[in-house]
Amino acid sequence: MRMTQEQYDALRNRRVLTNSALGHRDGRKPPKPARKPAAKPEKQLPLSMDAADFGLGEPEVAGVDMASGPDQTVQMLRPGCIPGCPNKNATRYEITPVPKPRQTQADRWKKRPAVVRYRDFKDQVRELGISIPDSGCRMIFVLPMPKSWSKKKQAEMKGQPHKQRPDTDNMVKAILDSIFEEDSQIHHVEGLKFWGETGAIIIEKTQEAVRLVGDRIVWKEG
Repeated sequence: MRMTQEQYDALRNRRVLTNSALGHRDGRKPPKPARKPAAKPEKQLPLSMDAADFGLGEPEVAGVDMASGPDQTVQMLRPGCIPGCPNKNATRYEITPVPKPRQTQADRWKKRPAVVRYRDFKDQVRELGISIPDSGCRMIFVLPMPKSWSKKKQAEMKGQPHKQRPDTDNMVKAILDSIFEEDSQIHHVEGLKFWGETGAIIIEKTQEAVRLVGDRIVWKEG
């Protein structure tokens, strides 16, 4: 049995009235909202010495517990000549080296652990009375070996060159900034770093550079 035109119009009118009562516009169902694409997770910057300097995290420095406070990182003992070393120009200070971190204007009021540790290190360098000449200075940084290393590995690495972070130049800069308000007069300084059982800084007086003649350095005699 086929619907007449009157029956079809009546059915259509009922549908329009029903949809209008449900809040549908023009008797039609509203379109479904488009789905938003899922946000991709942001890539995390790996934490390193440089990232920590920007305030993104704390670095992992081999041999130094960066999570500990300054009192556990920097130990102060009386300075003295290196035992058993015939070089009387070398003085050893029992203080664990701390590199100079990269700082921003926000570090004036922020208290990042790396910056707090560096400032405490500067205060203790001044208390120890560490001094260096304008020329002819060698800084030897001894970084403590990790306690997680086996005794065999510690015996093998003791006294070996330290070839990872912290960088030598950052530790040299930390010493210079601790001693001088302006260190532009320092024109000859060397920096070396080695593994050791405990942290230490050795300041050694070396031959002084007098001037440059052509490509040859004239050294001070005596």
